[in-house]
Amino acid sequence: MIPMLLIRKFHGISQRCVRSQHISKRHRAGITNTERSEAESTRQLNSHVDPTNDQKESEFEESVIPVFQSSSLKPKLVHHVFRWGVGNAFRAHSKNRFKPTHAERNTEVSIRSDYFSCDREFEHCKVVYDRLNEQWEVLWTEFGKINGKPFPVKKFGIEESKAESITFAEQLNERLSSQKKDEKEDATEPGLTFDHTLHCWVALGRKGSRPVARAFSAEYHGYEKARELASEFKSV
Repeated sequence: MIPMLLIRKFHGISQRCVRSQHISKRHRAGITNTERSEAESTRQLNSHVDPTNDQKESEFEESVIPVFQSSSLKPKLVHHVFRWGVGNAFRAHSKNRFKPTHAERNTEVSIRSDYFSCDREFEHCKVVYDRLNEQWEVLWTEFGKINGKPFPVKKFGIEESKAESITFAEQLNERLSSQKKDEKEDATEPGLTFDHTLHCWVALGRKGSRPVARAFSAEYHGYEKARELASEFKSV
């Protein structure tokens, strides 16, 4: 038989353990409640002290959105093979060209999907891409005939050939615009024109029953004197 004294001691110890467990649970619950209340009070205090938090968050979101938009606006790249090779600043010089020039040099590259289209428009010329010869070309009409100046990719490079053609087209368009104005001013007398390439006045006249044309250099005679001589020749 177990003595009653031991039973009472064991019963008292077990009750004390249960009480301590209840106290620890209450203590933990009290700590969590106090932490929650402190966090809530801190949040309320921050909202009262710094009312620009919402504004800062909105500004941050607005600054982040354009980054994603700009990344989505990156140009689309496509695979392309240049049959005659791709040049650069070194190959642009005549002594450094690929030799033999007729040999194929297939070069695989990634280029923008809109590379072969040019959105620049000019009044007196245009920039086009020649797929057969793989070159950008400037076309214009002058003195009744079509002229063209090529800018091959195998000589200048992919982007540089396009940029060089646009630069040349801008300069050419300015020259042709001023030339058209001069032609309108000079076209006051029929049969008398000024040739801007040779810098001379050209007169259309007749020698006997034959039509003839004669040019008088403005550099040699002077602008007005050459025009006067051409006018006299036309009237003979």
